[in-house]
Amino acid sequence: MRNTNNLIQMSNTRYTEGYLPKIAYHLFKNNFDKMLYFRDRQIEKYGEITNAQKERITELHNELIVEQAIVEAQDHFITDFSI
Repeated sequence: MRNTNNLIQMSNTRYTEGYLPKIAYHLFKNNFDKMLYFRDRQIEKYGEITNAQKERITELHNELIVEQAIVEAQDHFITDFSI
């Protein structure tokens, strides 16, 4: 099981994972300036990004890729079989 102790230390109740989801989202959208901005905010508020947090960013990024693929497949299916 993945060790999440360093993810839990972020005490912000509104953003329980800090800026990690925003980093992943802007990485996914190829908004590198915004991704770097939120990376810097993460470091400023919570300290250096740990390996576990990097893995979490990767997981979130991959989830966005899968979600996009599902939506595109559904759109393609609906378009191909519309009457």
